Amino acid sequence: MISPSVHGQGESHAGLLDYSGTASARARFDVIVVPTHRPVKRLRASIDLARRTGLPLIVMCSRAIRHDEAIIEANEAGIEAFAFDMPAGNPLAIDFTTSVDAELAAASPDRNSDLSMKRNIGLVLARLLRWDRMMFLDDDIYWVGQRQVTTLAAALDDHKVSALIPKRGFPGNSVVCHARRLGGGKQDVFASASGIGVRCGHDLAFFPKVYNEDWFFFADEAARHRIKPVGESHQRKYDPYDSPARATWEEFGDLLAEGLYARLDFGEGIWDVDASYWDYFIELRRSLHQQIAESLTRVKHERRGEGIKAAESIRAAQEQLERITSGLCMKFMRSWAEDLEKMVRLPGRPAAARHGRRSLRLPEHPPGSRSESIIARLAAQHPSTRRVCRTGDDWDYGYSSTSASRPSSTESRCCCMALAAGLGLACIQRDWRRSSSRLRSTIAIRTDESLQPYGRTTLSP
Repeated sequence: MISPSVHGQGESHAGLLDYSGTASARARFDVIVVPTHRPVKRLRASIDLARRTGLPLIVMCSRAIRHDEAIIEANEAGIEAFAFDMPAGNPLAIDFTTSVDAELAAASPDRNSDLSMKRNIGLVLARLLRWDRMMFLDDDIYWVGQRQVTTLAAALDDHKVSALIPKRGFPGNSVVCHARRLGGGKQDVFASASGIGVRCGHDLAFFPKVYNEDWFFFADEAARHRIKPVGESHQRKYDPYDSPARATWEEFGDLLAEGLYARLDFGEGIWDVDASYWDYFIELRRSLHQQIAESLTRVKHERRGEGIKAAESIRAAQEQLERITSGLCMKFMRSWAEDLEKMVRLPGRPAAARHGRRSLRLPEHPPGSRSESIIARLAAQHPSTRRVCRTGDDWDYGYSSTSASRPSSTESRCCCMALAAGLGLACIQRDWRRSSSRLRSTIAIRTDESLQPYGRTTLSP
């Protein structure tokens, strides 16, 4: 079915955002979740935000950063933080077809990103731990103010998703969209998960393993014009044309997302698309590539070098587009629908509204419940989790169990979180009970044989 309203890839999807009304000023997030793969210095903006807002920080680490580095930075800032290294494979044991299908994976060749998995872990933790409101924040976003965070959380009173639009510093766009702007074309910036608030007490979607995964996550909210923008964020500058391979692995996800959102712009549905629509939109995308390639030949002299690199990226995108068929797009749509059902069927009940109360508790589950079984299954992947508390001059070593009972103390909550995620979380958690006139913190780490505590954990008041 060819959409009579869609005549090309839109310059802006701002019409899908809800700019009406204002949010109250009394709301808090339960946690800030930061997926990161860059050197630890890139965490400083997130850690500083956690310090200013008093919110716990969960850091999901891979590639250029280790969890112990994140913990040291958090310890120095005196914040409550949890960090873990991403394990190999499928730590959630959820077989999303969009992630495991070989043909779909080949459509985004050489894409080496665990971003969608990290964000999905955040969603599963939110469900298991019954968080009410959660903030996702990327490690390349900076200068986020405390008032912005409060407004972002407050907007979730009547929205499932609120957003900081990454327009400042460096706009958050795909390679093709950056090249469109460089060539003189108009190109806006839409919401992204680089800085969003999520209301966890609802059935949530998931982040598929494809470029623009966040657009698929909040597609339903975009269709209903229910994404609440509360301001703009700053994104650190990078070179989108550093390698033509980036344009290659972005192309499939960019095509899918832009094709679907082009329909949403005109109030049309996305689940009734068929192969003929994708044939039509692929042709529109092909024309866009050609227009951008021609415009790049007219780039001003002072940006000629950038224009040459952008043209190489556009050629890579063009070559990849020729490998994508309407049948492959429909396969993704079917897989996406199946995976959404898998996410809805995950155990855990919606969070009760706590209106500013911060909680990182593991909920009680009746023996034999599906929630208990998923916790046990996840914990089994990393069965040895140790807890260590700094009390005076002695280290107290203890083991946590896979029991689903409510934790009895602040320290044991850390280990319960480790079990819930099945990942072995390294933690610093400020415990406001005094011990020898000093504040006490805890570290929970996974270890198979020996325990190596990270630095000094006693914090001065």
